[in-house]
Amino acid sequence: MAQDLPAAVDTEIAAEQSRPILLFEIYLDSGTLRYSATNVNVVFPATGGNTYYAKTIGMGNIQTTAEGQIESVSLQFDNISQDMHTYNVAESFSGKQIIIKKVYRNILTSSTYYREIFNGVMEEPNRIDKTWLVVNAINGVRFQRRVLQKYFQKECNNVFGDANCNRDGYADLASLKAIGTADSGTTTTLTDNALTQAADYWKFGKIAITISGSVYNRFVESFDAATDTIAFDAPLPTAVIAGSAYTLYKGCPLTIEACKLDGSISYGPSANNIANFDGFVHIGEIMNPFGEIMNPWVK
Repeated sequence: MAQDLPAAVDTEIAAEQSRPILLFEIYLDSGTLRYSATNVNVVFPATGGNTYYAKTIGMGNIQTTAEGQIESVSLQFDNISQDMHTYNVAESFSGKQIIIKKVYRNILTSSTYYREIFNGVMEEPNRIDKTWLVVNAINGVRFQRRVLQKYFQKECNNVFGDANCNRDGYADLASLKAIGTADSGTTTTLTDNALTQAADYWKFGKIAITISGSVYNRFVESFDAATDTIAFDAPLPTAVIAGSAYTLYKGCPLTIEACKLDGSISYGPSANNIANFDGFVHIGEIMNPFGEIMNPWVK
């Protein structure tokens, strides 16, 4: 349906120096997501309006009517911060409304100062990876389909210790932890003779250290059982001192080898957790005529 535009919007469209901004409103069950295809957040209208958060957004495969109205469009939303992945896991996009508005940076003062360029419904996302979420939107009946809710990768898609990983109780971070105080340390290590576990038991884990009232969080690079010393992945701004309190959690590299816990390594789950491994371990593997696995990347 044709939209009557305010005179101020008509004037801005005609201006050579107009600065258009695309605003995206996605109406999910849990609430409305508002994004702007800019590098800074936009408040519209400028006083008392909604914040549209800056996001890299692409539009492609645009189909239009004879009158120039958009019938369907493919939208790409950046997923660098994994926010779109979180929404995709928790929500259904299918049938949810999406509105695209064009506003002008010089006239954001009124809620009527916009041009609606698309108002339709979304299908389920057809691609989700560590960079982008891609979803099609149409004016009309949507397709019913669901994107795979995990990354196609060899590494496990679970977070070590989460409900899926700990389904059988072998990654219970409530018990796979140590609380103590340091005997000594540096900016890159902490030593406590109460840590008597096997070599690298704490490798890939996390540690929270309190030094002079400040809490520092680091990943564990290694654990030397001979000296009871934890090495951090990055230096602290100040050295660990005797008496520094810490909480240490076991970790996992999210590999199939760690999940097997066959005795060759000490990090990872407390027992064989292969039943809950959630990765695609055979990516890149091909079989020769004799049933042997070959690596296609090795000449």
